Amino acid sequence: MAEDIRRATLNDIYPQYKLLREAKKGFAYPTKEHNPEKAIDQLSICASQDLNFIVKKDQQIAGCMVLCYDQLWFSDETFLVDLAYYVDDKYRKSSLAVRLLDTAKKRARELGLPLHMSVTYGTDVERKEKFFIRQGFEKIGGNYLLR
Repeated sequence: MAEDIRRATLNDIYPQYKLLREAKKGFAYPTKEHNPEKAIDQLSICASQDLNFIVKKDQQIAGCMVLCYDQLWFSDETFLVDLAYYVDDKYRKSSLAVRLLDTAKKRARELGLPLHMSVTYGTDVERKEKFFIRQGFEKIGGNYLLR
């Protein structure tokens, strides 16, 4: 039976934060230690805007899609962008990643907004890029960091 993807509630925020915090340990993105209060606040804001989605397996959050509103500095056009898009390693070979992305695409259509997704973490980039292309996205750039 396929698990239902649903909007996150405030009761889901801390377990979701724990999942994302654990996931961050495996990312090759060289960030400073993050601020837990800020992270939980951002997840909560997105949930209150119906832009935070989770899926559970075995009573645990197995994946999530967290979106937020954004604009480019030179444009008044609003779009949705992913703040967090993650599926637990144990469920990577399932359909959860596609189903979470389909949920984001559906929400963007409901709001009449473009959806920008990014490959922020520098691991397995080619596979992730191919995934987004297969899902109908157009590649429009890349991410670079200088410290």
